Amino acid sequence: MPCAFCGAAETINNSHVVPVFVIEFLRNNSVRKAFFNTRQNQQYSNSGEFRDWMIVGPYLCQTCDNNIFGGWENDFSQTIFPDPMAATDAWGRNSTLRFIVSICFRYAIHSLIVDENPAHQPIGELFRDLCKGALDDLGQLGNTLFVYPYIYRPINRQMRYEARYQSSPHYNTE
Repeated sequence: MPCAFCGAAETINNSHVVPVFVIEFLRNNSVRKAFFNTRQNQQYSNSGEFRDWMIVGPYLCQTCDNNIFGGWENDFSQTIFPDPMAATDAWGRNSTLRFIVSICFRYAIHSLIVDENPAHQPIGELFRDLCKGALDDLGQLGNTLFVYPYIYRPINRQMRYEARYQSSPHYNTE
């Protein structure tokens, strides 16, 4: 599978969807110090599938995972994550916006691979493409892709996504 971001031929097997620092925070702040689908719980799975279902997959190449996406993650984890309320100036920085959109992008790719419902494919592809476009050009935020609460736009009409994928053989109105 080629890298979902740059198209490089080879991907790493453990490209993560949610950064480790987020998983560790959720686990450490949960009732039983455990968080579903983390490395901590993998020891209880004999099949090996549990390990890959939510955390990692062959999504990005090593350069994109470690250098590009990793740079956005490192910046966010060091400037905002320790004290989000105090990091008021950092929330609007390009690296922060890219970090937020990169999580959406990774999840879209992950969902396209693991979701077995073919009716979800067209909207998943659309969301993946919108996120990729925003990562390439942050000017698309607020125009083709909205990240709340970063850009608040009142919803004054119903969105009609159905028109974009109604022609799909997987579209089902039932």
